[in-house]
Amino acid sequence: MNLLEILPSLGEPRGTSPVQWQCWGKSAQYIDWGGEENHIASCVFDRETALVYCLELFTGPDAVRWLNPEFREDFLKECQDKGLDPTEAHPGLAWTDQENPQIMLALLATINPESLNDPT
Repeated sequence: MNLLEILPSLGEPRGTSPVQWQCWGKSAQYIDWGGEENHIASCVFDRETALVYCLELFTGPDAVRWLNPEFREDFLKECQDKGLDPTEAHPGLAWTDQENPQIMLALLATINPESLNDPT
């Protein structure tokens, strides 16, 4: 998956920052969309190649995540090293892992970009 496949569905991001996790590499960047109370999506990507490492969507009560299969094992190991539960999106909310990137892109197409920059 490439960042350019994601951007048209999500519009302007709320923020971006470098990622300190080693599993994603030295050029990893985090980007997210939504307001303080309505976080909709986030993505970790390579800022040099636009390769997507991880895409997370919060749709209603669900948290759906796609992990790039080339980096999945490294991500799980780093979670273990950091003492983090890789199945937990937020306290009381588990990730639903989606292995098919096309399904994730289809989910993105259902998001209304106008609602993403709502400050509420």
